[in-house]
Amino acid sequence: MNFLSFLGVSAPFVSGTFETVLQWVLHNGYPIIFLGMIIEGPTIIAAASFATTMGYFNLWIIFLLGIFGDIVGDFLWYTVGYFGRITVIKRFGHFFGVSEERMEKLRILLEKHPGKIIAAIKLSPLVPVPGLIVAGSSHMSPKKFATIITIIILPKTILFMALGYFFGKIYNTIIGYVNDGIYAIGIILIMGYLAHYIYKKAAGKISKNLEKN
Repeated sequence: MNFLSFLGVSAPFVSGTFETVLQWVLHNGYPIIFLGMIIEGPTIIAAASFATTMGYFNLWIIFLLGIFGDIVGDFLWYTVGYFGRITVIKRFGHFFGVSEERMEKLRILLEKHPGKIIAAIKLSPLVPVPGLIVAGSSHMSPKKFATIITIIILPKTILFMALGYFFGKIYNTIIGYVNDGIYAIGIILIMGYLAHYIYKKAAGKISKNLEKN
């Protein structure tokens, strides 16, 4: 059971498509969307930004919620590591597919290159949660951690907002020429998947380069 389900809130975005996420966003207000951003920030931010082009939300409020949601989510895992130390990884690391040895190497790298490694952690699709826990277990100062993740989160939030807003504008333009909205949605979804694929590929290369340096 995830956090939103515990609160009695339906959260199909955990395993759903962008269209499903968009429908979820359209049926919820700012507080619930903020909770969603804590768990799955990029997808919710893109969908909410898309919705602003349809007049549902204020773009600046979504921007602020996106930033704070991502920061809160990161600090939750950082706090788990800060107070739970490496014991958390020893007991639950196998759930994330990581070993104690790999996490120890990551901890050493964090001490030497905190900025680069946290950037790699945030950009990698595989290690954000255990990586942030290790960052907390290393007892990096909260102020330093907050500064680093904020520098990373700002451009990341702007990127996903731009993607959502841009595709929203395209959708509204296409729908004016295409009578069947299903075709318009299909075009946008294809473009969205392509953008997401390119982002994942680019993020993977960036994270690998950061880890090598």
